Amino acid sequence: GILLQSMAPMTAFAVDPQPDAAHGEILARRWCVRCHVISSSQKSAVSIGAPSFAAIANRPDENPKWISNFLQAPHPPMPDPQLSRSDINDLIAYIRSQRD
Repeated sequence: GILLQSMAPMTAFAVDPQPDAAHGEILARRWCVRCHVISSSQKSAVSIGAPSFAAIANRPDENPKWISNFLQAPHPPMPDPQLSRSDINDLIAYIRSQRD
């Protein structure tokens, strides 16, 4: 009884939620849109030279780990929005949704 009750909460934390591309889009509109073209409906970005999300998603070497590492250690002039792991996964899901 007591042992099983104490183990039950741990199993609830073992399951990672699915990435939420819609939440990733909200994050992109908040943090990324000033420098990156984040969707095909956006005409341009403020910063010249920052790759579009479609260009990032279509890179031959693109993978979630590569994007995650970049977002965890951004390079200037990219801001550091201090995203949670869940936020990063959501943003990656949104970036990957922009593939051609």
